[in-house]
Amino acid sequence: MQRECRVLGLLLLGLMTIWIGGGGARAGSVAPIDAPEPGAWLSGAAGSAAEGFRSPPMLPGWPQTMGTQVLYKPTGVVLADLTWDGDCEVIAGSTDNLIRAWNHDGTLLPGWPVNVGGAVQSKAAVGDLDGDGDQEIVFSTRAGQIRIYHHTGAPLAGWPQSSGLTYGYISPTLYDLDADGIPEVTIGGGSNVRVWRGDGTVFPGFPKAVSGNVTGTLSAGDITGDGVPEILAVTLAGTLEAIQVDGQSVPGWPMSFGLSTSYASATIGDLDGDGIRDALVVGYQFGSYTRIHAYRGTGASLPGFPITYPSVQTYACPVLADGDGDGDLELWNGGKVNGPANFYAWDHAGAALPGWPVYADANLEGSCIVVDFDADGMMEIAVGDNYTPGLILGFEMDGAGAADFPIDKPGASGPNAPEVADVDGDGDLDLAMTSTTGDVAIWGFSSAYAPASVEWGGWFHDNWNTSQFGFVVPGNPAGIEGIAGETPLRLLGAAPNPFQSQTAIRFSSVPGRVARLEILDSAGRAVRVIPAERGSVLWDGRDASGRAVAPGVYFVRLSEESGTKQAVRLVRLR
Repeated sequence: MQRECRVLGLLLLGLMTIWIGGGGARAGSVAPIDAPEPGAWLSGAAGSAAEGFRSPPMLPGWPQTMGTQVLYKPTGVVLADLTWDGDCEVIAGSTDNLIRAWNHDGTLLPGWPVNVGGAVQSKAAVGDLDGDGDQEIVFSTRAGQIRIYHHTGAPLAGWPQSSGLTYGYISPTLYDLDADGIPEVTIGGGSNVRVWRGDGTVFPGFPKAVSGNVTGTLSAGDITGDGVPEILAVTLAGTLEAIQVDGQSVPGWPMSFGLSTSYASATIGDLDGDGIRDALVVGYQFGSYTRIHAYRGTGASLPGFPITYPSVQTYACPVLADGDGDGDLELWNGGKVNGPANFYAWDHAGAALPGWPVYADANLEGSCIVVDFDADGMMEIAVGDNYTPGLILGFEMDGAGAADFPIDKPGASGPNAPEVADVDGDGDLDLAMTSTTGDVAIWGFSSAYAPASVEWGGWFHDNWNTSQFGFVVPGNPAGIEGIAGETPLRLLGAAPNPFQSQTAIRFSSVPGRVARLEILDSAGRAVRVIPAERGSVLWDGRDASGRAVAPGVYFVRLSEESGTKQAVRLVRLR
Protein backbone atom coordinates (compact mmCIF):
# COMPACT_ATOMS: atom_id res chain seq x y z
CA MET A 1 0.00 0.00 0.00
CA GLN A 2 2.88 2.31 0.80
CA ARG A 3 4.26 1.92 -2.71
CA GLU A 4 0.88 2.56 -4.37
CA CYS A 5 0.31 5.75 -2.36
CA ARG A 6 3.76 6.98 -3.19
CA VAL A 7 3.29 6.31 -6.90
CA LEU A 8 0.04 8.26 -7.02
CA GLY A 9 1.76 11.15 -5.33
CA LEU A 10 4.54 11.07 -7.92
CA LEU A 11 2.29 11.08 -10.97
CA LEU A 12 1.99 14.85 -11.05
CA LEU A 13 5.72 15.19 -10.41
CA GLY A 14 6.43 12.86 -13.32
CA LEU A 15 4.21 14.87 -15.66
CA MET A 16 5.85 18.14 -14.60
CA THR A 17 9.38 16.82 -15.05
CA ILE A 18 8.63 15.50 -18.53
CA TRP A 19 7.36 18.91 -19.62
CA ILE A 20 10.52 20.46 -18.20
CA GLY A 21 13.18 17.81 -19.01
CA GLY A 22 11.60 16.38 -22.12
CA GLY A 23 13.90 14.19 -24.12
CA GLY A 24 11.44 14.17 -27.00
CA ALA A 25 9.60 16.67 -29.12
CA ARG A 26 5.93 17.39 -28.58
CA ALA A 27 3.72 16.05 -31.33
CA GLY A 28 3.92 18.18 -34.45
CA SER A 29 7.04 20.05 -33.34
CA VAL A 30 10.57 19.91 -34.71
CA ALA A 31 12.39 20.68 -31.46
CA PRO A 32 15.73 18.92 -30.83
CA ILE A 33 15.21 15.54 -29.20
CA ASP A 34 18.28 15.83 -26.98
CA ALA A 35 17.95 16.71 -23.31
CA PRO A 36 20.25 16.26 -20.31
CA GLU A 37 17.92 13.55 -19.02
CA PRO A 38 15.03 12.14 -21.07
CA GLY A 39 12.80 12.22 -18.00
CA ALA A 40 13.48 12.86 -14.35
CA TRP A 41 14.57 9.79 -12.44
CA LEU A 42 12.35 9.16 -9.43
CA SER A 43 14.46 9.40 -6.28
CA GLY A 44 13.93 6.93 -3.50
CA ALA A 45 13.24 3.24 -3.92
CA ALA A 46 9.86 2.20 -5.26
CA GLY A 47 10.06 -0.93 -3.17
CA SER A 48 12.56 -3.58 -2.28
CA ALA A 49 13.09 -7.19 -3.14
CA ALA A 50 13.51 -7.69 0.61
CA GLU A 51 9.79 -7.05 1.08
CA GLY A 52 8.69 -10.66 0.70
CA PHE A 53 10.95 -11.40 -2.28
CA ARG A 54 14.38 -12.89 -2.71
CA SER A 55 16.57 -11.50 -5.47
CA PRO A 56 19.04 -13.81 -7.21
CA PRO A 57 22.56 -13.27 -5.87
CA MET A 58 24.95 -10.91 -7.59
CA LEU A 59 27.93 -12.56 -9.25
CA PRO A 60 31.30 -12.21 -7.45
CA GLY A 61 33.10 -9.01 -8.45
CA TRP A 62 29.92 -7.07 -9.22
CA PRO A 63 28.69 -4.36 -9.38
CA GLN A 64 31.38 -2.30 -11.07
CA THR A 65 30.97 1.47 -11.00
CA MET A 66 31.76 3.84 -13.89
CA GLY A 67 32.21 7.58 -13.67
CA THR A 68 29.37 9.79 -14.94
CA GLN A 69 28.62 13.39 -15.82
CA VAL A 70 26.14 15.27 -13.66
CA LEU A 71 23.73 15.88 -16.55
CA TYR A 72 24.29 12.85 -18.79
CA LYS A 73 23.93 9.27 -17.61
CA PRO A 74 25.18 5.98 -19.09
CA THR A 75 23.04 3.22 -20.55
CA GLY A 76 23.39 -0.21 -22.11
CA VAL A 77 25.56 -3.28 -21.54
CA VAL A 78 26.81 -5.99 -23.90
CA LEU A 79 27.66 -9.57 -22.92
CA ALA A 80 29.92 -11.25 -25.48
CA ASP A 81 32.67 -13.86 -25.54
CA LEU A 82 35.34 -11.62 -27.02
CA THR A 83 38.21 -14.02 -26.39
CA TRP A 84 36.39 -17.32 -27.20
CA ASP A 85 37.30 -18.82 -23.84
CA GLY A 86 33.78 -20.05 -22.98
CA ASP A 87 32.64 -17.20 -20.76
CA CYS A 88 31.44 -13.69 -21.51
CA GLU A 89 33.15 -10.38 -21.27
CA VAL A 90 31.06 -7.39 -20.15
CA ILE A 91 31.23 -4.17 -22.19
CA ALA A 92 29.82 -0.77 -21.23
CA GLY A 93 30.61 2.88 -21.82
CA SER A 94 29.86 5.97 -19.78
CA THR A 95 29.71 9.73 -19.93
CA ASP A 96 33.17 9.98 -18.33
CA ASN A 97 34.49 9.37 -21.89
CA LEU A 98 35.66 5.85 -21.02
CA ILE A 99 34.59 2.48 -22.36
CA ARG A 100 35.31 -0.58 -20.30
CA ALA A 101 35.60 -4.31 -20.94
CA TRP A 102 35.59 -6.59 -17.92
CA ASN A 103 36.15 -10.28 -17.43
CA HIS A 104 33.25 -12.21 -15.94
CA ASP A 105 34.74 -11.72 -12.46
CA GLY A 106 34.75 -7.91 -12.71
CA THR A 107 38.46 -7.50 -13.45
CA LEU A 108 39.29 -5.33 -16.45
CA LEU A 109 40.61 -6.93 -19.63
CA PRO A 110 44.18 -5.91 -20.51
CA GLY A 111 44.17 -2.66 -22.48
CA TRP A 112 40.98 -1.32 -20.90
CA PRO A 113 39.45 1.17 -20.14
CA VAL A 114 39.86 3.24 -23.31
CA ASN A 115 39.32 7.00 -23.48
CA VAL A 116 37.24 7.73 -26.59
CA GLY A 117 37.34 11.53 -26.37
CA GLY A 118 33.61 11.98 -25.88
CA ALA A 119 30.76 10.89 -23.65
CA VAL A 120 29.28 7.45 -24.37
CA GLN A 121 25.54 7.28 -23.75
CA SER A 122 24.42 4.28 -25.76
CA LYS A 123 24.83 0.52 -26.01
CA ALA A 124 27.78 -0.89 -27.98
CA ALA A 125 27.59 -3.38 -30.84
CA VAL A 126 29.96 -6.35 -31.09
CA GLY A 127 30.96 -8.28 -34.22
CA ASP A 128 33.87 -9.47 -36.37
CA LEU A 129 34.47 -6.51 -38.68
CA ASP A 130 37.81 -7.47 -40.20
CA GLY A 131 37.29 -11.19 -40.77
CA ASP A 132 40.06 -12.33 -38.43
CA GLY A 133 37.78 -14.40 -36.20
CA ASP A 134 37.96 -12.00 -33.25
CA GLN A 135 35.13 -9.69 -32.33
CA GLU A 136 35.44 -5.92 -32.36
CA ILE A 137 33.58 -3.44 -30.14
CA VAL A 138 31.69 -0.56 -31.80
CA PHE A 139 30.71 2.59 -29.88
CA SER A 140 29.02 5.86 -30.72
CA THR A 141 30.04 9.00 -28.83
CA ARG A 142 28.24 12.26 -28.17
CA ALA A 143 31.22 13.93 -29.85
CA GLY A 144 29.85 12.72 -33.21
CA GLN A 145 32.11 9.74 -33.81
CA ILE A 146 31.89 6.00 -34.36
CA ARG A 147 34.87 4.29 -32.75
CA ILE A 148 35.84 0.64 -33.07
CA TYR A 149 38.32 -1.35 -30.97
CA HIS A 150 39.79 -4.83 -30.95
CA HIS A 151 39.23 -6.83 -27.77
CA THR A 152 42.79 -5.82 -26.79
CA GLY A 153 41.73 -2.15 -26.64
CA ALA A 154 43.68 -1.26 -29.80
CA PRO A 155 41.73 0.81 -32.37
CA LEU A 156 40.60 -0.86 -35.60
CA ALA A 157 42.29 0.56 -38.69
CA GLY A 158 40.11 2.99 -40.65
CA TRP A 159 38.32 4.38 -37.60
CA PRO A 160 36.96 6.65 -36.11
CA GLN A 161 34.41 7.96 -38.60
CA SER A 162 32.05 10.92 -38.24
CA SER A 163 28.49 9.87 -37.36
CA GLY A 164 26.74 13.25 -37.42
CA LEU A 165 25.21 12.24 -34.08
CA THR A 166 25.67 14.49 -31.06
CA TYR A 167 23.17 13.10 -28.56
CA GLY A 168 22.72 9.88 -26.67
CA TYR A 169 20.59 6.73 -26.63
CA ILE A 170 21.24 5.90 -30.30
CA SER A 171 23.50 2.90 -30.89
CA PRO A 172 25.37 1.60 -33.93
CA THR A 173 23.78 -1.35 -35.76
CA LEU A 174 25.72 -4.08 -37.58
CA TYR A 175 24.42 -6.10 -40.53
CA ASP A 176 25.92 -7.97 -43.46
CA LEU A 177 24.28 -5.94 -46.23
CA ASP A 178 26.28 -7.35 -49.15
CA ALA A 179 26.42 -11.00 -48.00
CA ASP A 180 30.24 -11.10 -47.98
CA GLY A 181 30.39 -12.60 -44.48
CA ILE A 182 31.47 -9.38 -42.76
CA PRO A 183 28.90 -6.98 -41.30
CA GLU A 184 28.66 -3.32 -42.21
CA VAL A 185 28.37 -0.57 -39.59
CA THR A 186 25.27 1.66 -39.70
CA ILE A 187 23.92 4.58 -37.68
CA GLY A 188 21.49 7.43 -38.05
CA GLY A 189 22.91 10.88 -37.39
CA GLY A 190 21.04 14.10 -38.07
CA SER A 191 18.84 13.54 -41.12
CA ASN A 192 21.16 10.94 -42.68
CA VAL A 193 21.58 7.19 -42.49
CA ARG A 194 25.28 6.33 -42.75
CA VAL A 195 26.86 2.98 -43.62
CA TRP A 196 30.52 1.92 -43.70
CA ARG A 197 32.38 -1.27 -44.42
CA GLY A 198 34.45 -2.77 -41.64
CA ASP A 199 37.58 -1.00 -42.93
CA GLY A 200 35.92 2.42 -42.58
CA THR A 201 35.22 3.01 -46.27
CA VAL A 202 31.78 4.34 -47.13
CA PHE A 203 29.29 1.74 -48.38
CA PRO A 204 28.03 2.53 -51.92
CA GLY A 205 24.75 4.50 -51.99
CA PHE A 206 25.26 6.11 -48.58
CA PRO A 207 24.82 8.37 -46.72
CA LYS A 208 21.09 8.41 -47.40
CA ALA A 209 19.10 11.55 -46.61
CA VAL A 210 15.81 10.88 -44.80
CA SER A 211 12.75 12.95 -43.91
CA GLY A 212 14.00 14.30 -40.58
CA ASN A 213 16.43 13.75 -37.72
CA VAL A 214 16.79 10.08 -36.90
CA THR A 215 15.46 9.56 -33.37
CA GLY A 216 16.34 5.95 -32.64
CA THR A 217 18.78 3.13 -33.27
CA LEU A 218 18.49 1.73 -36.80
CA SER A 219 16.94 -1.71 -37.36
CA ALA A 220 17.93 -4.20 -40.04
CA GLY A 221 16.30 -7.19 -41.72
CA ASP A 222 14.40 -8.34 -44.79
CA ILE A 223 10.83 -6.96 -44.70
CA THR A 224 10.03 -7.41 -48.40
CA GLY A 225 10.62 -11.15 -48.68
CA ASP A 226 13.27 -10.94 -51.41
CA GLY A 227 16.09 -12.29 -49.25
CA VAL A 228 17.90 -8.93 -49.18
CA PRO A 229 17.91 -6.86 -45.97
CA GLU A 230 16.51 -3.37 -45.51
CA ILE A 231 17.53 -0.68 -43.02
CA LEU A 232 14.72 0.92 -40.99
CA ALA A 233 14.99 4.43 -39.54
CA VAL A 234 12.50 6.35 -37.37
CA THR A 235 12.55 10.14 -37.82
CA LEU A 236 11.42 13.24 -35.98
CA ALA A 237 9.16 14.01 -38.93
CA GLY A 238 6.94 11.11 -37.88
CA THR A 239 8.11 8.78 -40.65
CA LEU A 240 9.39 5.23 -40.78
CA GLU A 241 11.98 4.92 -43.54
CA ALA A 242 12.83 1.61 -45.24
CA ILE A 243 16.10 1.75 -47.19
CA GLN A 244 17.48 -0.82 -49.61
CA VAL A 245 21.13 -1.88 -49.62
CA ASP A 246 21.75 0.40 -52.62
CA GLY A 247 20.67 3.46 -50.60
CA GLN A 248 17.32 3.84 -52.34
CA SER A 249 14.00 3.86 -50.49
CA VAL A 250 11.88 0.73 -50.72
CA PRO A 251 9.09 1.46 -53.25
CA GLY A 252 6.10 2.99 -51.47
CA TRP A 253 8.16 4.07 -48.46
CA PRO A 254 8.60 5.98 -46.15
CA MET A 255 5.47 5.47 -44.06
CA SER A 256 4.11 8.64 -42.43
CA PHE A 257 2.51 7.93 -39.05
CA GLY A 258 2.46 11.56 -37.91
CA LEU A 259 3.61 11.21 -34.29
CA SER A 260 6.58 12.29 -32.20
CA THR A 261 9.30 9.78 -31.40
CA SER A 262 12.14 9.58 -28.89
CA TYR A 263 14.88 6.94 -28.82
CA ALA A 264 12.70 3.90 -29.65
CA SER A 265 13.92 1.84 -32.60
CA ALA A 266 11.62 0.17 -35.10
CA THR A 267 11.06 -3.55 -34.57
CA ILE A 268 11.16 -6.32 -37.20
CA GLY A 269 9.33 -9.64 -37.01
CA ASP A 270 6.72 -11.78 -38.75
CA LEU A 271 3.75 -10.62 -36.70
CA ASP A 272 1.01 -11.89 -39.01
CA GLY A 273 2.59 -15.29 -39.67
CA ASP A 274 2.67 -15.00 -43.48
CA GLY A 275 6.37 -15.91 -43.70
CA ILE A 276 7.54 -12.33 -44.37
CA ARG A 277 8.76 -10.02 -41.63
CA ASP A 278 6.81 -6.90 -40.74
CA ALA A 279 7.93 -3.51 -39.37
CA LEU A 280 6.60 -1.93 -36.16
CA VAL A 281 7.09 1.63 -34.94
CA VAL A 282 5.89 3.46 -31.83
CA GLY A 283 5.11 7.18 -31.55
CA TYR A 284 3.18 9.49 -29.25
CA GLN A 285 0.92 12.53 -29.21
CA PHE A 286 2.62 14.27 -26.32
CA GLY A 287 0.45 14.39 -23.22
CA SER A 288 -2.36 12.37 -24.80
CA TYR A 289 -1.63 8.89 -26.14
CA THR A 290 0.91 6.49 -27.59
CA ARG A 291 0.35 4.42 -30.74
CA ILE A 292 2.06 1.43 -32.37
CA HIS A 293 1.84 0.99 -36.14
CA ALA A 294 2.63 -2.27 -37.93
CA TYR A 295 3.38 -2.39 -41.66
CA ARG A 296 4.04 -5.09 -44.21
CA GLY A 297 6.93 -4.59 -46.62
CA THR A 298 4.38 -3.40 -49.16
CA GLY A 299 3.46 -0.53 -46.85
CA ALA A 300 0.03 -1.97 -45.99
CA SER A 301 -1.01 -1.83 -42.33
CA LEU A 302 -1.51 -5.12 -40.52
CA PRO A 303 -5.06 -6.00 -39.37
CA GLY A 304 -5.66 -4.80 -35.80
CA PHE A 305 -3.16 -1.96 -36.10
CA PRO A 306 -2.45 0.74 -35.14
CA ILE A 307 -2.83 0.11 -31.41
CA THR A 308 -3.50 3.16 -29.23
CA TYR A 309 -3.04 3.30 -25.47
CA PRO A 310 -3.16 6.09 -22.86
CA SER A 311 0.42 7.17 -22.30
CA VAL A 312 1.76 10.71 -22.50
CA GLN A 313 5.03 9.56 -24.12
CA THR A 314 7.24 6.50 -24.55
CA TYR A 315 10.92 5.74 -25.04
CA ALA A 316 10.43 1.96 -24.96
CA CYS A 317 11.05 -0.14 -28.07
CA PRO A 318 8.29 -2.52 -29.17
CA VAL A 319 9.38 -6.06 -28.26
CA LEU A 320 8.21 -9.25 -30.01
CA ALA A 321 8.32 -12.83 -28.71
CA ASP A 322 6.39 -16.07 -28.80
CA GLY A 323 5.90 -15.96 -25.07
CA ASP A 324 3.41 -18.83 -24.78
CA GLY A 325 4.86 -21.16 -27.41
CA ASP A 326 1.78 -21.19 -29.65
CA GLY A 327 3.66 -20.18 -32.80
CA ASP A 328 2.24 -16.63 -32.86
CA LEU A 329 4.14 -13.56 -31.71
CA GLU A 330 3.11 -11.34 -28.84
CA LEU A 331 3.99 -7.66 -28.45
CA TRP A 332 5.06 -5.59 -25.42
CA ASN A 333 5.58 -1.86 -24.88
CA GLY A 334 5.71 0.54 -21.95
CA GLY A 335 4.26 3.99 -21.34
CA LYS A 336 5.13 6.97 -19.15
CA VAL A 337 3.07 8.49 -16.35
CA ASN A 338 -0.41 7.33 -17.19
CA GLY A 339 -1.91 5.93 -14.02
CA PRO A 340 -2.16 2.53 -12.39
CA ALA A 341 -1.23 0.45 -15.47
CA ASN A 342 1.48 1.40 -17.95
CA PHE A 343 3.13 -1.78 -19.21
CA TYR A 344 1.17 -3.35 -22.05
CA ALA A 345 0.99 -6.63 -23.97
CA TRP A 346 -1.01 -7.64 -27.07
CA ASP A 347 -1.39 -10.67 -29.28
CA HIS A 348 -0.40 -10.77 -32.95
CA ALA A 349 -3.78 -9.30 -33.95
CA GLY A 350 -3.54 -6.30 -31.60
CA ALA A 351 -5.84 -7.60 -28.84
CA ALA A 352 -4.73 -7.09 -25.23
CA LEU A 353 -3.36 -10.23 -23.57
CA PRO A 354 -5.29 -11.50 -20.53
CA GLY A 355 -3.95 -9.93 -17.34
CA TRP A 356 -2.42 -6.95 -19.13
CA PRO A 357 -1.66 -4.05 -18.83
CA VAL A 358 0.17 -4.13 -15.50
CA TYR A 359 1.79 -1.47 -13.34
CA ALA A 360 5.56 -1.00 -13.70
CA ASP A 361 6.37 2.52 -12.43
CA ALA A 362 5.20 6.10 -12.78
CA ASN A 363 7.87 7.04 -15.33
CA LEU A 364 8.73 3.89 -17.26
CA GLU A 365 11.42 4.53 -19.89
CA GLY A 366 13.09 1.15 -20.32
CA SER A 367 12.44 -1.62 -22.83
CA CYS A 368 11.72 -5.19 -21.76
CA ILE A 369 13.31 -8.55 -22.46
CA VAL A 370 11.49 -11.89 -22.83
CA VAL A 371 13.26 -14.91 -21.32
CA ASP A 372 12.33 -18.20 -19.64
CA PHE A 373 13.97 -17.33 -16.31
CA ASP A 374 12.58 -20.29 -14.35
CA ALA A 375 12.86 -23.05 -17.01
CA ASP A 376 9.13 -23.83 -16.92
CA GLY A 377 8.72 -23.66 -20.70
CA MET A 378 6.89 -20.31 -20.57
CA MET A 379 8.53 -16.94 -21.04
CA GLU A 380 8.77 -14.24 -18.40
CA ILE A 381 9.06 -10.52 -19.13
CA ALA A 382 11.58 -8.31 -17.30
CA VAL A 383 11.90 -4.51 -17.34
CA GLY A 384 13.81 -1.99 -15.23
CA ASP A 385 11.95 0.76 -13.38
CA ASN A 386 13.06 4.37 -13.19
CA TYR A 387 13.74 4.75 -9.47
CA THR A 388 17.13 5.32 -7.82
CA PRO A 389 17.68 2.85 -6.23
CA GLY A 390 15.20 0.78 -8.16
CA LEU A 391 13.98 -2.61 -9.26
CA ILE A 392 14.01 -4.95 -12.22
CA LEU A 393 10.43 -6.14 -12.40
CA GLY A 394 9.37 -9.55 -13.72
CA PHE A 395 6.00 -10.75 -14.99
CA GLU A 396 4.53 -14.05 -16.12
CA MET A 397 2.63 -14.31 -19.39
CA ASP A 398 -0.64 -13.74 -17.49
CA GLY A 399 0.66 -10.51 -15.94
CA ALA A 400 1.30 -12.03 -12.50
CA GLY A 401 4.58 -11.36 -10.73
CA ALA A 402 7.37 -13.75 -11.69
CA ALA A 403 9.49 -15.80 -9.31
CA ASP A 404 12.94 -14.33 -8.46
CA PHE A 405 11.59 -10.82 -9.09
CA PRO A 406 11.72 -7.95 -8.35
CA ILE A 407 15.49 -7.57 -8.26
CA ASP A 408 17.08 -4.65 -6.43
CA LYS A 409 19.29 -2.52 -8.69
CA PRO A 410 21.52 0.44 -7.80
CA GLY A 411 19.91 3.12 -9.98
CA ALA A 412 17.30 4.09 -12.51
CA SER A 413 16.96 2.49 -15.92
CA GLY A 414 16.39 5.38 -18.33
CA PRO A 415 16.06 4.32 -21.98
CA ASN A 416 17.73 0.93 -21.53
CA ALA A 417 17.10 -2.80 -21.01
CA PRO A 418 18.63 -5.72 -19.13
CA GLU A 419 20.65 -8.33 -21.03
CA VAL A 420 21.05 -12.08 -20.43
CA ALA A 421 23.73 -14.68 -21.15
CA ASP A 422 25.78 -17.30 -19.33
CA VAL A 423 28.37 -14.76 -18.20
CA ASP A 424 30.62 -16.92 -16.03
CA GLY A 425 30.43 -20.14 -18.05
CA ASP A 426 28.80 -22.22 -15.31
CA GLY A 427 25.82 -23.16 -17.48
CA ASP A 428 23.34 -20.98 -15.60
CA LEU A 429 21.49 -17.90 -16.82
CA ASP A 430 22.82 -14.51 -15.73
CA LEU A 431 21.22 -11.06 -16.06
CA ALA A 432 23.16 -7.78 -16.38
CA MET A 433 22.09 -4.16 -16.38
CA THR A 434 23.66 -0.70 -16.33
CA SER A 435 22.03 1.97 -14.16
CA THR A 436 22.06 5.75 -14.43
CA THR A 437 24.30 5.77 -11.34
CA GLY A 438 27.08 4.28 -13.48
CA ASP A 439 26.79 0.86 -11.82
CA VAL A 440 27.00 -2.29 -13.94
CA ALA A 441 25.50 -5.22 -12.02
CA ILE A 442 25.12 -8.92 -12.83
CA TRP A 443 22.82 -11.39 -11.08
CA GLY A 444 22.98 -15.19 -11.33
CA PHE A 445 19.88 -17.36 -11.69
CA SER A 446 19.74 -21.03 -10.78
CA SER A 447 18.10 -22.09 -14.06
CA ALA A 448 20.20 -23.37 -16.96
CA TYR A 449 21.03 -21.03 -19.82
CA ALA A 450 20.17 -22.15 -23.34
CA PRO A 451 19.50 -20.10 -26.48
CA ALA A 452 16.01 -21.63 -26.72
CA SER A 453 15.13 -20.01 -23.39
CA VAL A 454 15.73 -16.50 -24.79
CA GLU A 455 13.21 -14.91 -27.16
CA TRP A 456 14.36 -11.28 -26.83
CA GLY A 457 17.52 -11.13 -24.74
CA GLY A 458 18.62 -7.51 -24.60
CA TRP A 459 18.19 -3.94 -25.75
CA PHE A 460 17.67 -4.00 -29.55
CA HIS A 461 17.44 -7.81 -29.33
CA ASP A 462 21.06 -8.91 -29.98
CA ASN A 463 24.70 -7.84 -30.02
CA TRP A 464 24.37 -6.45 -33.55
CA ASN A 465 21.43 -4.27 -32.36
CA THR A 466 19.20 -5.40 -35.26
CA SER A 467 15.88 -5.20 -33.34
CA GLN A 468 14.87 -8.21 -35.46
CA PHE A 469 12.98 -11.04 -33.76
CA GLY A 470 14.59 -14.42 -34.43
CA PHE A 471 17.88 -12.99 -35.69
CA VAL A 472 20.96 -14.97 -34.66
CA VAL A 473 24.35 -13.31 -34.97
CA PRO A 474 26.30 -15.39 -37.52
CA GLY A 475 29.16 -17.54 -36.30
CA ASN A 476 27.30 -19.80 -33.87
CA PRO A 477 26.04 -22.78 -35.91
CA ALA A 478 22.76 -24.49 -35.13
CA GLY A 479 23.14 -27.12 -32.46
CA ILE A 480 26.04 -25.40 -30.70
CA GLU A 481 24.82 -24.21 -27.34
CA GLY A 482 26.16 -23.10 -24.03
CA ILE A 483 26.81 -25.73 -21.39
CA ALA A 484 23.46 -27.34 -20.63
CA GLY A 485 24.23 -28.18 -17.03
CA GLU A 486 27.03 -28.36 -14.49
CA THR A 487 29.57 -31.03 -15.42
CA PRO A 488 33.23 -31.66 -14.63
CA LEU A 489 33.84 -32.41 -18.31
CA ARG A 490 34.81 -29.05 -19.80
CA LEU A 491 36.11 -27.82 -23.13
CA LEU A 492 38.95 -25.54 -22.08
CA GLY A 493 39.97 -23.95 -25.38
CA ALA A 494 42.50 -24.22 -28.19
CA ALA A 495 45.96 -22.77 -28.78
CA PRO A 496 47.15 -21.24 -30.94
CA ASN A 497 43.90 -19.68 -32.09
CA PRO A 498 43.86 -18.37 -34.80
CA PHE A 499 46.20 -21.05 -36.23
CA GLN A 500 47.82 -21.93 -39.55
CA SER A 501 48.98 -25.55 -39.50
CA GLN A 502 47.71 -27.11 -36.27
CA THR A 503 46.12 -26.25 -32.94
CA ALA A 504 45.96 -28.04 -29.58
CA ILE A 505 42.41 -28.54 -28.29
CA ARG A 506 42.27 -28.86 -24.50
CA PHE A 507 39.51 -30.36 -22.37
CA SER A 508 39.11 -31.87 -18.93
CA SER A 509 38.73 -35.64 -19.27
CA VAL A 510 36.88 -37.77 -16.75
CA PRO A 511 37.45 -41.55 -16.48
CA GLY A 512 34.37 -43.50 -17.49
CA ARG A 513 32.74 -40.56 -19.27
CA VAL A 514 32.19 -41.11 -23.00
CA ALA A 515 32.75 -37.98 -25.08
CA ARG A 516 33.78 -37.00 -28.58
CA LEU A 517 35.21 -33.97 -30.31
CA GLU A 518 33.78 -32.78 -33.61
CA ILE A 519 35.17 -30.12 -35.92
CA LEU A 520 32.30 -28.22 -37.57
CA ASP A 521 32.36 -25.62 -40.31
CA SER A 522 30.58 -22.26 -39.96
CA ALA A 523 27.31 -23.81 -41.20
CA GLY A 524 27.41 -26.52 -38.53
CA ARG A 525 28.45 -29.37 -40.88
CA ALA A 526 30.79 -32.01 -39.47
CA VAL A 527 34.29 -31.79 -40.92
CA ARG A 528 36.06 -34.31 -38.72
CA VAL A 529 35.54 -36.39 -35.57
CA ILE A 530 38.48 -36.74 -33.17
CA PRO A 531 38.54 -39.26 -30.28
CA ALA A 532 38.35 -37.43 -26.94
CA GLU A 533 40.39 -39.84 -24.86
CA ARG A 534 43.00 -37.55 -23.33
CA GLY A 535 43.03 -33.99 -22.03
CA SER A 536 44.53 -32.54 -25.21
CA VAL A 537 44.43 -33.45 -28.90
CA LEU A 538 45.99 -31.88 -31.97
CA TRP A 539 43.95 -30.91 -35.02
CA ASP A 540 46.12 -30.57 -38.09
CA GLY A 541 43.57 -28.54 -40.08
CA ARG A 542 42.45 -31.52 -42.18
CA ASP A 543 39.04 -33.04 -42.74
CA ALA A 544 38.02 -36.71 -42.43
CA SER A 545 39.46 -37.42 -45.90
CA GLY A 546 42.84 -35.94 -45.02
CA ARG A 547 42.37 -32.81 -47.11
CA ALA A 548 43.40 -29.44 -45.72
CA VAL A 549 40.33 -27.35 -44.93
CA ALA A 550 39.96 -23.85 -46.31
CA PRO A 551 40.90 -20.85 -44.17
CA GLY A 552 37.96 -19.52 -42.18
CA VAL A 553 35.87 -19.99 -39.05
CA TYR A 554 35.33 -23.45 -37.54
CA PHE A 555 33.98 -24.78 -34.26
CA VAL A 556 35.19 -27.61 -32.10
CA ARG A 557 32.32 -29.25 -30.21
CA LEU A 558 32.70 -31.51 -27.19
CA SER A 559 29.63 -33.68 -26.63
CA GLU A 560 28.57 -36.44 -24.27
CA GLU A 561 26.04 -39.26 -24.39
CA SER A 562 23.93 -37.22 -21.94
CA GLY A 563 23.42 -34.60 -24.66
CA THR A 564 25.60 -31.90 -23.08
CA LYS A 565 27.43 -29.89 -25.74
CA GLN A 566 30.17 -27.30 -25.40
CA ALA A 567 31.85 -25.41 -28.22
CA VAL A 568 34.84 -23.18 -28.92
CA ARG A 569 35.36 -21.13 -32.07
CA LEU A 570 38.50 -21.70 -34.14
CA VAL A 571 39.96 -19.60 -36.96
CA ARG A 572 42.29 -21.08 -39.55
CA LEU A 573 44.51 -18.53 -41.27
CA ARG A 574 45.93 -18.68 -44.76
